[in-house]
Amino acid sequence: MSLTDIAVAHRGGAGLAPENTLAAFEMSHALGLRLLETDVQVTKDGVALAFHDATLARTAGIDARVRDLTWEELRAVRVGGEPIQRLDTLLDAFPDASFLIDLKTVRAAAPL
Repeated sequence: MSLTDIAVAHRGGAGLAPENTLAAFEMSHALGLRLLETDVQVTKDGVALAFHDATLARTAGIDARVRDLTWEELRAVRVGGEPIQRLDTLLDAFPDASFLIDLKTVRAAAPL
């Protein structure tokens, strides 16, 4: 098998459900995918999130940067009706999966 034969659930399975949400990861996992890709942004208080963009504008319609908000402030934000996920929650939810993690900022290295 070569790397071109491996299916990857990009952004957790964007296209199946809102990107980088638990719903997307669950649907990809249910389809048998065990290589899950996600992006990581970090909150003001150092929590690693499965989130692609630096801002909430495109996915949540909010004019704010992830790095300027705490996890407590972000936990109520929805992406296509789904909550933003902490990276640790996703890693715990899929112990039989491998993750490709795209750090979107240098600040994401320490919490990771």
